[in-house]
Amino acid sequence: KNMKKYTEQVRDDVLRWIEDNADYYNLDRFEDGADVTVDALIENGILREAKDGVKVLGNGTLTKKLNVCVNAYSASAKAKIEELGGKAEVI
Repeated sequence: KNMKKYTEQVRDDVLRWIEDNADYYNLDRFEDGADVTVDALIENGILREAKDGVKVLGNGTLTKKLNVCVNAYSASAKAKIEELGGKAEVI
């Protein structure tokens, strides 16, 4: 029981941190029409490294058409990218 509570607390803390920092990690910092790759995320200081791949989440807002190519997407992230005419490709 204690491990389950601990795991739930860690998950909640991580999700809260992601929501609190969504603007920093927002893909909207890229130019309209940009190709967003794992390398581009690292070059722009959004990520330091990508050991286990990159998953784009749908937190935050997106106002630009982007062609994103990473390892995975949440359903809401993929929908936001495609709604603006961008591409959400999986590598």
